[in-house]
Amino acid sequence: MLLSYFILTYQLYIRHNKKFGCNKRFLQDDNINYNNFSQLQLDGQEFSNLIKLEELHLNHNYLEKLPDGLFLHINILKKLFLFSNNLEYLGSNTLKGLVNLSTLLINNNLLRSFSDSTFSPVSNLRKLQV
Repeated sequence: MLLSYFILTYQLYIRHNKKFGCNKRFLQDDNINYNNFSQLQLDGQEFSNLIKLEELHLNHNYLEKLPDGLFLHINILKKLFLFSNNLEYLGSNTLKGLVNLSTLLINNNLLRSFSDSTFSPVSNLRKLQV
């Protein structure tokens, strides 16, 4: 895959696609927005190589569901943008591992409820838009 060669890229925009997958070890800012993903078909390992990722844009992707533990391996992440998707629920383990997250934008979704412990892993959260 062509994207697997962007090892030293610090910023990558992936827009207007139907599939996603690449190895971006030193990426700091990943923009995976305006795509046609109704559900990320991930097992939690997709972001495990992103040891420097501080900002992740997953907005405008028609996402309906996020797998538990998806962000478990990117604990450096500071900003997560999930707005304008079709998310209906965030479970107790959805944000697990995001200990440094300070900004979370999940507005313009179909969210109806949260687990009691949804936000407990993000103790450094300073900005939340629902």
